[in-house]
Amino acid sequence: MFRTVLIRKSSKLQYLQGYLVIFDGEEEKKVFLTDISILLIESTSTLITVPLMIQLIKNNIAVLLCDEKHNPIGTLLGINNHYNLSGNIYKQLSWKEKVCEDLWIEIVKHKILNQIKVLTTFNKNNRELLDQYIKEIEPNDKTNREGLAAKVYFFSLFGQGFNRNEETVINGLLNYGYSILLSCFNREIASSGYLTQLGIFHKGKTNPFNLSSDFMEPFRPFVDVMAYLNINNKDPIKSIRKLATKKVVFNNEERYIDDAIGVYVKILLRYLNEESIEFPVIDFMNMEHYKDVEINEINSDV
Repeated sequence: MFRTVLIRKSSKLQYLQGYLVIFDGEEEKKVFLTDISILLIESTSTLITVPLMIQLIKNNIAVLLCDEKHNPIGTLLGINNHYNLSGNIYKQLSWKEKVCEDLWIEIVKHKILNQIKVLTTFNKNNRELLDQYIKEIEPNDKTNREGLAAKVYFFSLFGQGFNRNEETVINGLLNYGYSILLSCFNREIASSGYLTQLGIFHKGKTNPFNLSSDFMEPFRPFVDVMAYLNINNKDPIKSIRKLATKKVVFNNEERYIDDAIGVYVKILLRYLNEESIEFPVIDFMNMEHYKDVEINEINSDV
């Protein structure tokens, strides 16, 4: 099954009888919309029709738009994808502070646990320090253990000179992968009838995706591993584009990452609505799986 459709050449994208139709000026390709998880548009000269955009939203497909540097810059989201949209927003506005605090502790804990697994796999230092940070997490992470763990983790994985704010190849790969993750979380939260703007920890006034930024944290290490394993490839971005085709162990079951995100979001929303106290465990498969391999991918420049 196709999971990612990548548009690299100037193309016209339109909808026809259940298909995404791609015409790049030379040949036409068709893909069933039901076979698509992510549509990634890198060409800034690509044209897309309104009927297609409507069908992409109705089929809950994550759409990423890239700028002239091929960096993801925007996404396409529906505003009425759920039968109980107003009811769910009222629920969201009523989430209890204590429940939000408890969930954030679990999110941070599982993010750091996956960071420890990355450092352990690649025989990096400071695993014990990250483990100590897990034990020190307080409500609302008042002592910023999540931020401290991230700093130590990135130094350990990529070297002491690593800086997340610099324009480097590694940061480009990380940002690209995180953007793909974010779009998947936006899709799932919006289609469940909740606002991505209202987070449980992230409260940025200019961030339209605060809740997605909260929920995605335990999945970030999967991007980090792909960046680490593929940095020396001739085209490392190509590897990161395949993120959705990678599998994780989710509650002891293998799933594609985007499938796992869909189930994970629903579990977290039930937690916040006090309908369940379950928190899912997201784990790595063999990390060699995250190296670049050939996949069944529609690519408009092939």
